[in-house]
Amino acid sequence: MRLAALVILASCTKSVQPPGSELTRSMWQTAVTPLEVIVFDDYPTKESCPGVAPHRIEVSLDGRAMTTVEVPCSTTVRVPPSQFKAASFEVGPGKHVVRVRELASGIAGELELELPVIDPPFGEADDDAHRVLATKLPVWANDEELDIQGLRAVVIVM
Repeated sequence: MRLAALVILASCTKSVQPPGSELTRSMWQTAVTPLEVIVFDDYPTKESCPGVAPHRIEVSLDGRAMTTVEVPCSTTVRVPPSQFKAASFEVGPGKHVVRVRELASGIAGELELELPVIDPPFGEADDDAHRVLATKLPVWANDEELDIQGLRAVVIVM
């Protein structure tokens, strides 16, 4: 069960914008997304961690392994839950499938998405609204599932 807390993941990354002085719809449609997978540790705590292997979560894009996130054993309940960021990787525009899989158990999650994702979307804000490229992909990890939440510009945990 997700803990009730409001946390904004402090982003050390800058807003990513396509080159050029005018940010037109066509420029955004060709943007490359530096995808940042963030794993939230929703695993149950242990009484002791010696001898307990960390959870290793592999991130694949379109069937190709891109990176692995390691979630160590924990004896402490944390509010908000611990977050583990994978090494980011660039993804071109178009439809893609992101798959996450815990290597030891085989538990997996999958999400099909079309990139780039712009926040706010065109048509939902004034033409001069400040837009950012959504780059953060939150994944809640526990013993039963890997739940991919959907691409966001910032990660808000409730």
